[in-house]
Amino acid sequence: MALPCLLQCRTASVALGPAFLVRVSGFDWNRATPPPEAHDPGRPVAQIHRNAITRIVNEIARRTSAGNCVALRVQGYADPFSEAKTAKEANDISAARAKAFSEQLWERIVAQLSKDSRDQIKQKMWEGKGAALRIWFTDTPAHRHLNRRVLVGVWPVNCEMTLPGASAKVRRRGRS
Repeated sequence: MALPCLLQCRTASVALGPAFLVRVSGFDWNRATPPPEAHDPGRPVAQIHRNAITRIVNEIARRTSAGNCVALRVQGYADPFSEAKTAKEANDISAARAKAFSEQLWERIVAQLSKDSRDQIKQKMWEGKGAALRIWFTDTPAHRHLNRRVLVGVWPVNCEMTLPGASAKVRRRGRS
């Protein structure tokens, strides 16, 4: 049986129109960033992550070009078998993944999108989800590799919405 790929894009229906969802897997054990290309022979994970960021930025550009507004959320996940000795450890690595990916994404957004398009992003947040919601069994290293991931969502929102701090930086949504 073939393993799913490290990058998966799809759409989903939400109240104001279609959402764009991207799953980016391939993080190494207890790392917030993809492995360096020199340590990734035959698995160009860093390039896959760059390609994911390009697709997300292009989707935001497409959606905001007509004056529409979007929300952007990045959720990080830890593998429940290899990274979840404690809930705190799983939450810490998943939050670090979400934050690191958000920062890379926002750098590209700032570099490529106009200020008008950036202003159409009404909500930006990242959050760690711990070891919740594994997507694959944890019986092999390849499966655990797939569970170490971020999920990025871009969906339409009302352009009149305002959130404190939403126009300045990526903000972290607290967990209780």
